[in-house]
Amino acid sequence: MLRKSLFLIIAVGLSLCLAGEFLALVPNTAPDDLAGQYTVVGVTGRGTLVLGDESELADLFARDGSWLAADPKDHLYFTVRLFAQASRTDLAAVSRILDFDGEQYLVEVESDAVERFIAVPAMRGRISLNGWVMDRPTPKLPVVLSNPSVEQIVARVSSDSVLAFVRRLQQYRNRYSTGDSCKAAAQWIAATFRAYGCDTVILQNHTTNHAPNVVGVRYGTSGQRSPYAIIDGHFDAYAASNAPGADDNASGTVSAIEACRVTQGFQFRHDLRFIAFSGEEFGLLGSEYYAGRARSQGDSILGVLNFDMIAYEDSAPEDLEVIGKIASPACGPFVDWFIAVADTYTSLPCSKEMVSDMQSSDQGPFWNNGYLGFCGIEDYWPGNPYYHTPGDSIGAGYNNNNFCTEVIRAGVAALATMGEPVPQNVPSVGLLHKLLDDSAGNDNGKWDAGESVAVFLTLKNFGMAGATGVSAAVSSTDPYVTLYNVDAAYGDIAGLDTAVNAVPFTMKAAPNTPREHVADFDLTISSAESSWQTTFSFPIGEYLNTDPIPDGPRVPARYWAYDDVDTLYPEHPNYEWVEVNAQGTRLTFSDNDDVVPVSLPAAFGPFRYYGRSYSQISVSADGWIAAGNYTTSNFDNTILPSTSAPRATVFANWDDLYPVSGSGGAGYVYWFHDSANHRFIVEYDSVKYYSGSNRDKFEVIFYDTTVTTPTGDNVIVAQYKTAAGFTSSTVGIQDSTRAIAIQDLFNGTLAHGASPIVPGRAIKYTTAPGTGVAEPTRRLTPDAFHLTLDRNPVCGSAQVRFSLRQASSVRLEAFDRTGRKLTTLVSSFASAGSHATTWDTREVPTGIYFLRLTAAGGQRSLKVVVGR
Repeated sequence: MLRKSLFLIIAVGLSLCLAGEFLALVPNTAPDDLAGQYTVVGVTGRGTLVLGDESELADLFARDGSWLAADPKDHLYFTVRLFAQASRTDLAAVSRILDFDGEQYLVEVESDAVERFIAVPAMRGRISLNGWVMDRPTPKLPVVLSNPSVEQIVARVSSDSVLAFVRRLQQYRNRYSTGDSCKAAAQWIAATFRAYGCDTVILQNHTTNHAPNVVGVRYGTSGQRSPYAIIDGHFDAYAASNAPGADDNASGTVSAIEACRVTQGFQFRHDLRFIAFSGEEFGLLGSEYYAGRARSQGDSILGVLNFDMIAYEDSAPEDLEVIGKIASPACGPFVDWFIAVADTYTSLPCSKEMVSDMQSSDQGPFWNNGYLGFCGIEDYWPGNPYYHTPGDSIGAGYNNNNFCTEVIRAGVAALATMGEPVPQNVPSVGLLHKLLDDSAGNDNGKWDAGESVAVFLTLKNFGMAGATGVSAAVSSTDPYVTLYNVDAAYGDIAGLDTAVNAVPFTMKAAPNTPREHVADFDLTISSAESSWQTTFSFPIGEYLNTDPIPDGPRVPARYWAYDDVDTLYPEHPNYEWVEVNAQGTRLTFSDNDDVVPVSLPAAFGPFRYYGRSYSQISVSADGWIAAGNYTTSNFDNTILPSTSAPRATVFANWDDLYPVSGSGGAGYVYWFHDSANHRFIVEYDSVKYYSGSNRDKFEVIFYDTTVTTPTGDNVIVAQYKTAAGFTSSTVGIQDSTRAIAIQDLFNGTLAHGASPIVPGRAIKYTTAPGTGVAEPTRRLTPDAFHLTLDRNPVCGSAQVRFSLRQASSVRLEAFDRTGRKLTTLVSSFASAGSHATTWDTREVPTGIYFLRLTAAGGQRSLKVVVGR
């Protein structure tokens, strides 16, 4: 009894000392057994790594667990296996060693020390703190039987082609992920994917200053973008000065490039994705971003074929080590399946290696998100003596092109088998694209509750033989959808040709349809030769990051958040930085979490916020500003709304900041009343975070009540000149009851409708509701300011016409539905009157786009439907 009481006293005492979130190690317990209570983030040779909080300390100690670190999301964590030339002392100089399991170290690294850390000769695996997914369903893999189409595809793999691609990547002598050479390599890979017939190519930005991921997609005949199969390799290399990276990892990247080349001209039931990841050497940055997005979007992935270092032979004959995860997810059957494919189509010797976890290559984040995958590597652990040296080039580090080619043949065979090739000597008609037209409704490019829409479905005959008398019928059991016109005739469709319905399918969403409801449809395609079944879906009430965010939870909203990419809404802000550090009043904080009240100048008037008037604001050192006199410090950010958060507050960057005067140049905070422009500005000038060396410069602009709103509340604009942090902060606003709020960002996760915090971002909080987009007048007159097209929808190209009231500098740009700029069509000085230019959309995927004209007369936007 005494022992039990003593244990409880110790546990309670420690819970007071170790409050907040922590990283811990639990021995002798499987990850699945901990997932219900903790967030599982990794496995070492000594146990399972978990995230917990103070409420779980007693359970942790009862399990003989080890508390490792506080506030883990403020740091980075890696497993490290040192090479012979490195020592524990080298590692301790750039990280904090938390544990050692006899083979690998577990270390904590500050964000500003990452480049010094990766310079230590070692194999590293980054521990993601997002948490493992335990229950994702496993897709059914095709039976491995010799398929003539797969044999034909594999026969196209060429050792000459493989070597030429590796040589081309090696010519980018420094593929360090943050270097210009690596970014140039990304552009070359994207161009190569396009040249080999990908239906779309995505340059996926994931981390500031790093080269993007490159994703090539070959569409399948099912018309569904999911499930799909992936072949990938990372194209970045180490080190910063000279990084040819032939084996690590031009060889693996070329598996995706060559697979793209040899599958050109073939059709598959499922989509194929060819991916070149960046940021791998920095800790799987690119693949973690991709896999996390796939998980959040609900993507189904048939399997991930990740190849990393497949061209160095240290002993003959070399074999491919195929590394799978033992559990969560159980990848053993997938590894067995791949080896069966390799045995069927190639002479590649393979060795099956099963591990509890391995986060040193790009299959790791897919495992964390519950997807099947493996890492194919020449040796585990790597035995290439030229690893991470300038000697990793063709002839030295890359010394066996034939072995590399045979590995790629096996990867191509597995990819093609997962994709399920479509026979080419018969017609095979499937859904290629879908297009929704809401011009009869609110014409905002989305399907909203209560709105009637027209649907155009593009069918493709993926076979070589023609299909005669093609027709299609749509059906749905969705309770919120009423179908009207459900049949369409397509006529004859020749082999590899496409057709779109001239008369649209029509349907309506019920007024009470829940926001972001997904409506599912069945599509039956018929011809004289055969019939085919497929499905498609449309979201109703979808949020895009080009939409404003209402406060809540309640209807109707009072405040709305618009950011600068919400360009189709008149209330969107433009980023216009106002520098006040030279003329403003500097605030002095007595400690790093201090809050300082500031009385508003009489000329500014009251600050009216959520219906209440205030004569003061209270500026926190931790990136938030409360209405009125509120001096309770709070550095521990939360979700919004929250009773733990300050009331009636604007959270520009709520994090543990450190703008304390005299603390070694940690930044300052200034305020300035700009009476001429009716605004009061608070600037956080290059403010340091409490941990690490990152700094950020941002400001909050309060407009006085002469800038009117429907409710009389003040307009507030937050602007961000830099964005080094924002991974552990809260951005948004909250009312005085702490029950109503807008959360733009919390700990790196964006709200629906929010855009990432990047340099040049502006967010406007106002009570003017987001009611839609005003379309410009279609008729052009010489004295008007207008924008129009000669045809809409656009197929191939269109003439864009605009007129100006006066001579002006002109900028005409095209954007996709997410606000991402595609191209600049015009950037010049133009005279008053009418003008025209041509927009070539042949390389633009079908969908909804927007043109934006900026000139002296203001801005005009035009929605464009791109078809085929």
